[in-house]
Amino acid sequence: MKVAIAGCAGRMGQVLVKKILATPGMDLTSGSERIGNKLAGNEVGSVVQMSTPGVLITTDPEKLFIKADAVIDFTTPEYSLLLGELAAKHKKILVCGTTALLQEGVAVLKKTCKKSHDCLLAQYERRD
Repeated sequence: MKVAIAGCAGRMGQVLVKKILATPGMDLTSGSERIGNKLAGNEVGSVVQMSTPGVLITTDPEKLFIKADAVIDFTTPEYSLLLGELAAKHKKILVCGTTALLQEGVAVLKKTCKKSHDCLLAQYERRD
């Protein structure tokens, strides 16, 4: 499966990059960071001191969906909502692990993903 990581330089993003690179059958296609991030244009693997030739960090969230079958997201509620729209548009899988996403945000993501039968939302629910 081809996977992209939103927020690839963050704590969870780095864990996911390492895991995908170490998992047979998983191909890392890209990663994203915020506009203005100094890592933009670098290899995604650079965030975990690994080589990933041609697999670059972008600041354009739409580019995550170009080559990937799925995008994994551990970013911010606002970015997660944008990714939900893009997942539906491109008919791709979105795995959203954004813990700060309130119930209203989860409802919006679910509604957005229902627009496309190929968009799947897997939302992590925090239980304190």
